[in-house]
Amino acid sequence: MQIITQILAAVFLFGLCIFIHELGHYLIGKWVGIRAKIFSIGYGKGIWFKKRGKTIYQITAFPIGGYVQFYGDDPTKEHKKLKKGDFFAAGPWRRIAVAFAGPAFSLLLGVLVIFTLILAGWQPLSNKITLVEAGVETPAKKAGLKDGDKIVAINNEKISSFEELNYHIALTEKNDLSLKIDRSGKIFDVNVQAETPDPGAPPRIGIMPFGKNYLMLLEDKKLPEENLYKYDKIISVNDKPIIKIEELREFLSQNIDQDVNLTIMRKSGTLFQPEKEISLNIKAPVKKMEYILFSNVLDLQTEKKTPDIEISDQQPSVFSKIFIDNKSYSNWAGFKAAIKEKAQANPSIEISMGAVAVKANTEFHERGILGIKLTETVDPERAALPSDFISILSRTYNQTILTTGSTIMGLYRIFQGKLSFNKSISGPIKIFEVAALSVVEGWEKYWFLLAQISIILCIMNLLPIPVLDGGHIIFYLIEAVYKPIPAKKIEIIVRVGVAFLITLGIYVIGLDLLNLLAG
Repeated sequence: MQIITQILAAVFLFGLCIFIHELGHYLIGKWVGIRAKIFSIGYGKGIWFKKRGKTIYQITAFPIGGYVQFYGDDPTKEHKKLKKGDFFAAGPWRRIAVAFAGPAFSLLLGVLVIFTLILAGWQPLSNKITLVEAGVETPAKKAGLKDGDKIVAINNEKISSFEELNYHIALTEKNDLSLKIDRSGKIFDVNVQAETPDPGAPPRIGIMPFGKNYLMLLEDKKLPEENLYKYDKIISVNDKPIIKIEELREFLSQNIDQDVNLTIMRKSGTLFQPEKEISLNIKAPVKKMEYILFSNVLDLQTEKKTPDIEISDQQPSVFSKIFIDNKSYSNWAGFKAAIKEKAQANPSIEISMGAVAVKANTEFHERGILGIKLTETVDPERAALPSDFISILSRTYNQTILTTGSTIMGLYRIFQGKLSFNKSISGPIKIFEVAALSVVEGWEKYWFLLAQISIILCIMNLLPIPVLDGGHIIFYLIEAVYKPIPAKKIEIIVRVGVAFLITLGIYVIGLDLLNLLAG
């Protein structure tokens, strides 16, 4: 049932964004006297359609995208016999208004949703921070930042939320950042050198939102009495509060082959009502997991030390590929016995892992497990920004500018070569997935994502690419201030634009599928 809700919610998000965009073209076209022939949500053959007057309204089987086709709208042909109400019978300025209306309505939808969210009490994430990657010297840690520090400015730009903080770090021109820190009321400056983890990735300093720590499930888990679901929060085990994976491991290892009582917080609600968290008590069996710890690992080819390796009886795809005296084992009992036998003569044994031969000490352990994937995360603290009407208008404007600015700056960084296209661009499959997942994370996130996508739709459609609204606007502007571009030249330009967009679409969808398969 949850999956169906997620799919319907994602379809609704796409459908609403597309409908409002095309409604802009349709309404302004009607206002300036241009007749619409087809109003379509999606491309291809309509699975539902209705004709009213001279306009066909339809929804197709592939509702990703949409269009309004006006009578007499073909820029690749000479328009000698035009009727009143035809697209090219209207002057260039009226056609510019129609082309611009779609992006304008998309922007308006985004602004209205953001305004409504703020009016309903939405607050962005606080600009307080928590350091990430314990044991790793991140830029934030090197600079002396601490959990609970509030970053109030970056490079003299005032910061009031974690979203603004992320924007300024990820899209900085240079990696040198000057931060103004508020630590328990004491204000001071800190310089941080952001790092880029991978070529083409945005810079980072090693921080996450400040808030209450908890353990969150990363996948569904079937249990005898009550199932666990992705995004469930584990609050306590047998009434003992637990926020770290190591704490949970230690507790479970003391309760092998027993049932433990998990206190779970689960979000519940609908798209049109604020979600609430419900508390559940779920009984879960603790099973025994055996594992071998390979420590003091030495790569025999490079003669360099490598990190410790832990291999358990839950990883047959891993231990079956390890060779001991040129022999591998498909079952755990055989693998463990071979390791023990070899370790009796010398605790430091040699094994082959694919093409890599290593020498390591071995230790045999066991621990209790629930058989679920967990991550340590945080319930982020919210900012306490003012909510009077003037402040709501100001915050709506600032949030719109932030979303618009981050999109434009992101595109600029991609063109500069500072951000990877593959890592920065999401296609329809990825956006659909994110939209579906946002429902589980809460109605605020879902509607805020809708606002962001609608604003991004506005910006992307204004790019000066033939076939897109921005390309049409350029054609009509040239006609308005100079003279019409010959139809044959427009035909060539449009064909190049169509080929470019189709190629880009196939490439981006291919990236989405690869990422989806990679999991």
